[in-house]
Amino acid sequence: MSFSSWNQNRPAATSNGPQPVGPQNGPQAPGPSAMARQTAPSLEQIRAGAVLEPGMSGPSASELQTKLTKLGFITPVTGTHDVGSQAALRLFQGKYDVQQNGRLGPTTIAVLDKAMRCSVTLAQFTQISGLDKAAAAVELQGLNASMYQADISTVQRKATYLAQLGHESMGFKQFEELASGSAYEGRRDLGNTERGDGKRYKGRGAIQVTGRANYREATSDLGPQLGGTDLEQNPERGDDPDVRYMTAAWFWNKRNLNKHADAGKFDTVTSRINGGQNGRPDRRARHAKALKVLQAG
Repeated sequence: MSFSSWNQNRPAATSNGPQPVGPQNGPQAPGPSAMARQTAPSLEQIRAGAVLEPGMSGPSASELQTKLTKLGFITPVTGTHDVGSQAALRLFQGKYDVQQNGRLGPTTIAVLDKAMRCSVTLAQFTQISGLDKAAAAVELQGLNASMYQADISTVQRKATYLAQLGHESMGFKQFEELASGSAYEGRRDLGNTERGDGKRYKGRGAIQVTGRANYREATSDLGPQLGGTDLEQNPERGDDPDVRYMTAAWFWNKRNLNKHADAGKFDTVTSRINGGQNGRPDRRARHAKALKVLQAG
């Protein structure tokens, strides 16, 4: 299945939110100082249809800022949906494919609620990955977005996902296979039918997508989410920060790996990713570590 199916009915993302109405077209929109005096609706009211507008103040603004920061979109917790808070929300909306208007309404909060369930905090990811805080922060937005896309919503799914990606990417540090890829030359099962395909389509991304056929299929399934990139024509894009976790979630969904994670069949997940049990001790060690960190809360 395509992991893009979750957003088929969503409005198209745009970087331009609603514009203030000028005097020539209607009443002047309230200025920042006037808007700041407005009390923000609660999160429950927003889920029911209210909207947290720019400049509003209240507990829900603080809660929004806290949630965004946990997802990797850092913003100070000021209690007012200020410029920094709006910018962080727009980044979140763009990453999660909802309209980038800087307002928290029912559609965005529904996505935010699921995103919180399908995520790890910076502290958790730092412990699990072994990265320092700065390096972990660079990866966190893309990782959490991919967990949302693949519905990685339980401790068992998270531990399995993080362990497998951690092994494939050498601890979230290497997103292109170190080997030349010549071993894949002529592998028709991977779609490598042309001379040079082995090296051209070697493993890339957080889960090391390999072979011309997978690069082509990922491009077809992900479509607009790749921003016009054709991975078959531009395979080197597979290890870029905006792509490497996207293709990991695509691969995970395509092979229905949550089903095996839920059943505790970790070695089956490994086989579906690797084709065998290469790196089994490291994968299992990473899984045990991730479970320990996540179960600690």
